[in-house]
Order: sequence, then C-alpha cells, then structure tokens
Amino acid sequence: MTSDAAVFPPLEHAAYPAAFRPAAKALCGRLCAIYAHMYHRHFANFVETHSHVAVNAFFKRFVVFSLRHDLIGPADLEPVAELVQNLLRTHKKPPPPPSTPPRRSASLPPRVAGVQTT
Repeated sequence: MTSDAAVFPPLEHAAYPAAFRPAAKALCGRLCAIYAHMYHRHFANFVETHSHVAVNAFFKRFVVFSLRHDLIGPADLEPVAELVQNLLRTHKKPPPPPSTPPRRSASLPPRVAGVQTT
C-alpha cells in the first residue's frame, strides 16, 4: 500500500492525490486493529519486559495524531476505548500547526549540517 507512488508521493513537496486520505485512513484503521490485538493478547508480555510504558507512549502519540487529522474514528478505537480514555486523560492539547512555517530569526547565525558556524 505505502509503496504505491500514485497514492503516497515519494517526493517531499509533491502534491498528494485524492486517493491519499482514504488510503491513510485505511492504514490507520489497520494500525488501530494491530494495537488492539497487541493490548488484548500481549500486554502481559510488555509488562514482563518492562516495555509497556513505551508501548503506551507510542500508542498515545498515534491516537492523538490520528484523531487530530481525522484518520481514525470511534469505531476504530472501540476495542481499546477505555485505554484511550485513560491515556488521553493526561494529554495536553498541542497548539494548532502554524499556517506558514516559522521564519528563521535574522539574529541567529546560520547552521550547516547541525554544526553552528561562527
């Protein structure tokens, strides 16, 4: 699915086709089902290996992003609804994304490959 360049453009600034949003929704719905399976069948293993905190953090980020961009709905989250409520109870809503990218301040020196120049 994600290897189809007609749906998922390989170039960063390429326009997204009309088929992108439905494909992204389908993909996120499948990821919800995978997370639900993981929580219902394998959560004891996550606790045993002390990885449950990381799994919860990844799932929470996925849910917040997917809800914010309308990629999943209540039906997708129904199998893990109680968990989602608990995870989102402590979530602080981020500010909306800027309509234009922030401008670099003229007072800051330029950066090259992550190294500050003088």
